[in-house]
Amino acid sequence: MKEGRCLALIGESGAGKSITALSLLRIVPPPGKITGGEVILDNRDLLKLGKEEMRLVRGEELALVFQDSLSTFNPVRTVGGHICETINAHRRLPNGQAKEMALEKMADLGLPAGRVFRSFPFQLSGGMRQRAALAMALCLHPRILITDEATTSLDVTLQAQVLHYLKKHLEDCCMSILFITHDLAAAAAVADQVAVIYAGRIVEKGQLKKVFKQPLHPYTQALLRSHPSFCPGTLKPIQGSPPDLALLPEGCSFYPRCPEAAGICLSRVPEMLEVDSGRQVACHLVKSAILTKGEIAAS
Repeated sequence: MKEGRCLALIGESGAGKSITALSLLRIVPPPGKITGGEVILDNRDLLKLGKEEMRLVRGEELALVFQDSLSTFNPVRTVGGHICETINAHRRLPNGQAKEMALEKMADLGLPAGRVFRSFPFQLSGGMRQRAALAMALCLHPRILITDEATTSLDVTLQAQVLHYLKKHLEDCCMSILFITHDLAAAAAVADQVAVIYAGRIVEKGQLKKVFKQPLHPYTQALLRSHPSFCPGTLKPIQGSPPDLALLPEGCSFYPRCPEAAGICLSRVPEMLEVDSGRQVACHLVKSAILTKGEIAAS
């Protein structure tokens, strides 16, 4: 991820988007666990930090807005109490000042701040609760905001308002956003980079405009064909279902659903190939096409 930019992580349900977000903050619920890899922030591997060091990173440097806003809050505490507790866990401020910060952030998101501050989570609509969760994540001005389907429960008007607010934060603050979604139109509204994930692996990434205009991986192409914003009137659903991550097929995980699958796809996992500056794809067919094109040019 780049500072001051937004990276969209897109894919179907079950592709591994949410578990990626939980892994970045080291809050994968048991019996799940992180078995390898690195999470590098400012030359620090977050996977190697102690528990107290990591606790300070959460909220102050990395903040997450969960998909289910109801489970974000303790049902017997007010929303304002949650947000003030988050602020006080990292900064020693008078209660009055913490409350002012919470009210200001909620008002920025179009909430009736005073009423929401005093309300319990179950007293709010899903849309109001989701915006309150976003206010709680942003109250400490984190360097990286991770939103996991944060606009899913909002109607179109509120969704546009939240997306505009996130875009404004990118422009006004030194903040980066990992925007996790299956809504390609929402991703296009706020992100400038995109990574497409399937069965737990990134299969294509690059500048969002280039990827959406000329998708290379068959899965990316299928996602765009199934979305009304990109193929109005000619929607084509993706056949089949995503594989069980515990029982992945040999070779390319997408080959059982891929209309262009070849023999090599059944036996070998495709490597990530850089096809252009900042543009990468993991597909045997794309690699073969590039090699063929190179041979023709050379001759």
